[in-house]
Amino acid sequence: MALSIKGEEVQTYPVTTMIGALAHYISHPLTTHFQPMNANFGLIQEMKISKKLKKKAYFDRAMKELSYVL
Repeated sequence: MALSIKGEEVQTYPVTTMIGALAHYISHPLTTHFQPMNANFGLIQEMKISKKLKKKAYFDRAMKELSYVL
């Protein structure tokens, strides 16, 4: 019920996390040609790192930034 959450602070996540990147994609007014999609690494801010280490680097960065949020 909407009244039960009245006054609660909205939780936001950094765009460098998957949930934050998805939220930014669907809510950002400059997104052109919106297409619904599943989570994918193309939504996350790119890192200049070798392809072999990229997913681990994304994970490490997201966990570091989430430690400030949670």
